[in-house]
Amino acid sequence: MNKYDALQKLKETRELSTDLLQALDVPFERFLRIAQFSKERRTQYIEKLIKREECKVRAKLNEMAYNIKEPTK
Repeated sequence: MNKYDALQKLKETRELSTDLLQALDVPFERFLRIAQFSKERRTQYIEKLIKREECKVRAKLNEMAYNIKEPTK
């Protein structure tokens, strides 16, 4: 699963699952720690993770667009 697909699934479900970890750069140890959070704190973490990953995806898309506009010499 790529980062974009993982981000879309996370936004839809608001649940972090093991199949999303690698694509979202979340270590398994952190996943285990998050599972012990209260529901409110887990929700806050998921929202923060979504914002972080949206920034990464946006930056990558901007980089790709810039490379298309600026041909290499």
